[in-house]
Amino acid sequence: MSERPLRVLHVITRWVRGGAQMNTLDTVAALKPPQFESWLVVGACEENVPNLCVEAVDRGVRILFVPDLVREISPYRDIKAWLHLVRILRWGRFDVLHTHTSKAGILGRAAAVWIHPRPAIVHSPHGHVFYGYFGKTKSFLFMLLERCAGWVTDRMIVLTTQGMRDHEKLGIMPATRMQVIPSGVDMKRFRDAESVNFRERLGLSQGSFLVGSVGRLVEVKGHIYLIRAVADLDDVHVILIGEGALEERLRLEAARLGIQRRLHLLGFSEQIPELLKGLDLFVLPSLNEGMGRALVEAMASGLPCVATRVGGVVDLIQDGITGLLVPSQDEMALSKAIQNLMKNPQKRASLGTLARQWVGETYSREYMVNRIASLYHQVVKEKNVKWKEDPCWKSFSQDKDCW
Repeated sequence: MSERPLRVLHVITRWVRGGAQMNTLDTVAALKPPQFESWLVVGACEENVPNLCVEAVDRGVRILFVPDLVREISPYRDIKAWLHLVRILRWGRFDVLHTHTSKAGILGRAAAVWIHPRPAIVHSPHGHVFYGYFGKTKSFLFMLLERCAGWVTDRMIVLTTQGMRDHEKLGIMPATRMQVIPSGVDMKRFRDAESVNFRERLGLSQGSFLVGSVGRLVEVKGHIYLIRAVADLDDVHVILIGEGALEERLRLEAARLGIQRRLHLLGFSEQIPELLKGLDLFVLPSLNEGMGRALVEAMASGLPCVATRVGGVVDLIQDGITGLLVPSQDEMALSKAIQNLMKNPQKRASLGTLARQWVGETYSREYMVNRIASLYHQVVKEKNVKWKEDPCWKSFSQDKDCW
């Protein structure tokens, strides 16, 4: 294997802005020759939704589009996507297949079993969908499929120790074949960003208390509980950064509670570090989180944080030391935590300082990429993946019409 770079194929469905997608982009963009040659398979870039296509190309990422690779269950399109992935894997002769998120992970790994010699298979669920996303039947189906796919997976990358416990407890995979590698962020960018003056920008009084959150406006993120939590708190403004299907519902809920003027939906923004710096408090009210990349970004910014006790969040926040934890879907507990920190600026400062120290280098982008690179070399060595050179590889690597 020392004669050439390791060839790695990444597969993910949606290529919109999100924690899993940014994690994947940072990995693919960083692992380049002479050690690696990386390709990325995505579904079609969605229109009217902030996606990462332009940024990926600017960062030198080679993209293969599989339009039938969609997040929703669609038997006809899923079969077409699976056949497409089989062709790509046979054509490209990859040493490592790295799948991301549940749907792409199931189809990608199902395609890999038809390849000989089979590439080393690494899967990153970026959390899991076993609660908070779908109903019981659909969640159970995904769990069964993940168990089956686990049999052919050489390594699973989980974001937190709690994530590893969850997957082992549900029988997805033994801990011996899982590795904890947190999703990394650009620490310097968040630490050094200049603050946005929200009070001036939104015409608010200097005494206004600004509570914010970053994430897609979808049910699993729990924004509605944050809106309800601040309803009885005087001059507390909620600033939500992100887009999604629940935007109108959140506006209606704020109007029902009589706080529509205290809800500010900023939509998608490229200035997340600057916007975070302008907040007094960050809240992550999610129903389920693999780790909470937005939470890491807020902690790196030195913000005091309140988050729900779900998924990998418990590995990020030490309750009362690096932030506050509250039960999920409990607006009363969330309200009390916000009120507590409103009245105690010294506590807010202490939580923010310790949070920044806690995330440190362990949650940095460089740490993540180095750990993943080492894992690739390890699994390829264990499987002894060896491809014979043939002309099809040259045509694949040079055919710019397909990426």
